[in-house]
Amino acid sequence: MKKFRPYIVFAVLCIITILSGLLIIGWEPGAKLMISSTELVLFVFTLVIGLTIVLYVRQARRNQQMQLFIQKLQTLQDDGSTQAHIFLHPADDLFPLATAVNNVQSLQRHQIKNLERQETALNALLTNMPVAAIQITPEREILRFNTRAANLLNLSMKSVGRTYDDLILSHSLLDFFERAIRQKTHLHETIAVEQGNQTRWYDTTAEYYHTQANEYALWILFYDLTELIDLQERQTQFVANASHELRTPLTSIAGFTETLLSGAQEDPAARQQFLEIIQKETKRLLALVQDILSLAKIGNKTNATETLGVREIVEDVLLSQQDMIRSQGYDVSVDIPETEALSLPAGSLRQIISNLIINSLKYNRPQGKLHVQSMLTDDQVVLTFADTGLGISSEDQAHIFERFYRADKSRNQQISGTGLGLSIVYELVTAVEGQVELDSQLSVGTTITVRLPIQVLASTKYSFAN
Repeated sequence: MKKFRPYIVFAVLCIITILSGLLIIGWEPGAKLMISSTELVLFVFTLVIGLTIVLYVRQARRNQQMQLFIQKLQTLQDDGSTQAHIFLHPADDLFPLATAVNNVQSLQRHQIKNLERQETALNALLTNMPVAAIQITPEREILRFNTRAANLLNLSMKSVGRTYDDLILSHSLLDFFERAIRQKTHLHETIAVEQGNQTRWYDTTAEYYHTQANEYALWILFYDLTELIDLQERQTQFVANASHELRTPLTSIAGFTETLLSGAQEDPAARQQFLEIIQKETKRLLALVQDILSLAKIGNKTNATETLGVREIVEDVLLSQQDMIRSQGYDVSVDIPETEALSLPAGSLRQIISNLIINSLKYNRPQGKLHVQSMLTDDQVVLTFADTGLGISSEDQAHIFERFYRADKSRNQQISGTGLGLSIVYELVTAVEGQVELDSQLSVGTTITVRLPIQVLASTKYSFAN
């Protein structure tokens, strides 16, 4: 019934128009219809005018509806995010078309929302992921990249839409890009990239994939392995150096022990000499093991702290070294307020001060001087250890805080040590974002300054007590 409703309405309108024409010419219900030619013309004219009006109104409404459809379809083409459905009466013959357009609009808006969510998620991933990422086409056009890739490849927003072979300067990267495009498959390599005076290593992956029918793109990812490779090299070097340093006293202990067992113990003088050497090498071995353990503990998170006076620690260390101070005639002075105290991880401050004082005494000259000073500023506590010792050459200063490094002058003087003391100091201080400064001159002396930032100490539950 609903299907024929528009036609029924049209028929009713036509009947009304005819009746209106009859009334105009004076026809009365029940009377015989006798009309003149003039009345017939007037009747026909009225009927035509009425039908014309009915058809015009119907066509105008249809045109209005079609214009609405056109506008809606244009809106869908230009901006599918706008939501304004076409509402028609279910009896309207354009109702199915309106329903179809509304469904297409809802589907398109749903798809656009999904794409926007995916785009937002992709942008967040690209921004926060710990790798550099760049998307390119098989025609070498750059589609997008994140900040890490921009820094690595020296790209800017103007680079989007350009070909990468005009922008990327690294030959190793260009070669990788070209092979990824030619092979059209997964590619994975470790690539060395020269950046200024430094060589950085990147774990590089290329993924070739479909975007649409007969369309492809590539994602190329770069993960910086430089720090990991450097760490592995340092660990390898540390193990090699530690093995060498451990083997030296062990070899000496084993050799003299074997000599004693072979009959030298029967000679009291030789036995005494060999036992003193074994004792010396044993102490050296224990000191080395203790330093290695200290290095291993640096960086471990701990809530255990201790509050100690700086002057108290300095005096304790100097007291433990009194034999060396007296035998060499050192002149030691301390300028530290007795009330100044620091709260640091247990053992850290004591080890920093102990290593620096012992180092200054061992590499000092007879009758030399050592001055220990502490100063508290608005944002730092500054500890200074100044000696008049052998000094360090400019060449050695660049390596003096490396593990197991000992200056040639120290080796020539045959001064005992593990080569880890200053390295431990450096790593303990940098663990709380402090700084260690070195100022030295051969045959004049060395000054080492330790700066501990107060704000960093407070944020890591370290504090100052006065």
